[in-house]
Amino acid sequence: MICMVIEKLLLNVFVILIPVLIYSLKAEGSWKIQRSLTMFLFMSGAVVLSMAFSVEIEGMQWDLRFVPTLLAFLYGGRREDGVLQG
Repeated sequence: MICMVIEKLLLNVFVILIPVLIYSLKAEGSWKIQRSLTMFLFMSGAVVLSMAFSVEIEGMQWDLRFVPTLLAFLYGGRREDGVLQG
């Protein structure tokens, strides 16, 4: 049971970190798509995937969906955070 919980939490961490790393590497280059749209797409995908791979501990669902929201606010500003929160 503990192994499965750790595995799903690590998967959540990777799902959150991969879009941030890709955005950080590609944001320096010249993209044809606006950066805010790219950040929104990456972080909304991370939110959906982190909810899909949530962890159930003692009957409660745990996920890290607020971490991509916080990262979208830090990287993208208020507009991306507001759009991501709906």
